[in-house]
Amino acid sequence: MYNWIVYLHVASVFVFLVQHAAEIFVTYKLRQQKEPESIFAVYDFLPANNSRNLRITYLVILLTGATAGFISTWWKQGWIWTALGVMLFLWYIMYRIGGSVYYEAVDQITERALKNKDDEASIERFRQELRARKEPEIMLTISIISMGIILWLMMFKPF
Repeated sequence: MYNWIVYLHVASVFVFLVQHAAEIFVTYKLRQQKEPESIFAVYDFLPANNSRNLRITYLVILLTGATAGFISTWWKQGWIWTALGVMLFLWYIMYRIGGSVYYEAVDQITERALKNKDDEASIERFRQELRARKEPEIMLTISIISMGIILWLMMFKPF
């Protein structure tokens, strides 16, 4: 039973990463837009139910990981608590930087540009402001490091 739970846990992580591919694509594609109207076309690339599906998959990851920890004696060891903490930290950072900061900033930049879309200087400022946003790189770096730490903890169980 334990092996099946771990299998579902790892499989749900893969599903989660595949589901995230669309959002990662959109995050980087937004900065390449030359006209404010094209921002909405890029947003339309995201499936309407992607956020809900990501939450469900995230829950499956948590439940299968917790179940595997209860089937074995992992909850008595520090590595699983550390992995859970890193995962929750990663979720919080992605929510704050991605949802609250980045997309709201893109929306504000786009709204300003749309109000002055006949002014070429405004459109150029729109392009520069989009390219100046560094949240995609920050999120990618934090994600890779965090997932590497979690993987290391799961594989080697150092404490």
